[in-house]
Parts: sequence; structure tokens; C-alpha cells
Amino acid sequence: MELANAKTRLPVSPRIKGKLWRRNIEGYLFVGPWLLGFLLWQLGPIIASAWLSLNQWDMLTPMKFVGAGNYVEMVHDPLFWKSLTVTVSYIVMAVPLQLVLALLLAVLVNTKLRAMYFFRSVFFLPSLTAGVAVAVLWRWMLNPEYGLVNYLLSLVGVPGPLWLQSEAWALPALVLMSLWGVGTTMLIYLA
Repeated sequence: MELANAKTRLPVSPRIKGKLWRRNIEGYLFVGPWLLGFLLWQLGPIIASAWLSLNQWDMLTPMKFVGAGNYVEMVHDPLFWKSLTVTVSYIVMAVPLQLVLALLLAVLVNTKLRAMYFFRSVFFLPSLTAGVAVAVLWRWMLNPEYGLVNYLLSLVGVPGPLWLQSEAWALPALVLMSLWGVGTTMLIYLA
């Protein structure tokens, strides 16, 4: 059967082969920077972290291979299970809240009013703010003594909690802060 296909195949001119070769090279040149960045900044650190996790090393003494010993020790540490519980709780609270809020905002700004481009920008711009600036802003807003959130709560007679200092309120405060970047998800829903 291959012989029959080889006989019926039309010859490709050298000019067309050159164009195909050039298009392939152009494609590889466009993908090259991303591929190099992926190998250096993502895949490389993942492999290095996996190797380091199988060793005992304090950077002062030589590395000692311990295999899965670090993982066995981690599973027996009660702080690991506490951190896993907090992480799952955060995901269960934050992800559905972000998705629902983004969908509601996308539906809200998907109308044919004159100012909708302005509101789309207003909802999206906080996602572009640098992480350090956002952290400083939220630290100020949730400050128990002079923060904006506790001040607004005091205007309606509600005593503000110790947002980031209290074990009971730290997780809800982090969920509230995660809503800051909901504009990106809103934009994806709009698309």
C-alpha cells in the first residue's frame, strides 16, 4: 500500500519546499523564547525542587540523599495536616466566590450602555496592580486600629475584628483580599 501512495504522490517543487521550511523556522523562532523561558524558569526549578526534596541539605554541609524520608517526616508532622486543612478551606471558600462574582460582573458589564467600557476598565484595573502594592493596601484597609474597613463598620455600630491578627478572621480576610483580582476572570467570561 505504501508503494501505491509513493507512486501517486506529486513531486514538490524546491521553491515550495523552501517556503515550507521558512514557515517552520519562523514558527520555531516565535515559540523559541517561550520554550526557553519555560525550560529555564519553570521546568528547571520544578526538577531542581524535586531533587532537593529527596535530599537532606542545610547549605552548609554536603547534600545527603534520603529518598522519601522527607515525605515520611512531613506526613507525620501535625502542622502539615493543619496547613492542608487551611488550604482546602481557602479553596472551598475563595474559588466559588471568585467565579460567581466574576460571572455577575461580566453579566453586569455586558450591556450596551455608553459607560460600560469605563466600568469594564474599573473592574479590570485592580488585577494589574503589583502584588506588593495590593498587600500594603489591604494591610492598611484591614488594620484594626485605623483601617478603612473597621472605620466603616464603626459607623454602623459594629466593632471591627482583628482581621489579620486573629486566627478566626485571618482566613476570611485572605478570601476577601483574593476578590481583588476578580477582573481577569470577568474579562475571560466576557470573551
